[in-house]
Amino acid sequence: MNSKIILLITIFIINFQKAESQTTSENLDPNKCIRSAGHVWSDLKKDCIRAFELPTQLIQKDNSYFASMLFSAIGDTVEVFSKESQFFITRKKKLFCCDQR
Repeated sequence: MNSKIILLITIFIINFQKAESQTTSENLDPNKCIRSAGHVWSDLKKDCIRAFELPTQLIQKDNSYFASMLFSAIGDTVEVFSKESQFFITRKKKLFCCDQR
């Protein structure tokens, strides 16, 4: 009886290791985001996200997806995810302030 339990546990461990090695292959990007699930790394969130599910989308005239936008918490930076690239748009701070009387 004990040998059957040991055998079953061994088989389970081997199968678990095989499944984990398949997940950690070329399906993961350098940040451990799962490419096949549509995940990309967000520098703003410091996490994997599915950009095409973000609430702010840029849509072309023919109603096809063009890009998604993710806003920083204070709203001074936008991370843009398109099919071809990923980039930031940052609002410039005022260099000087005028006395408004």
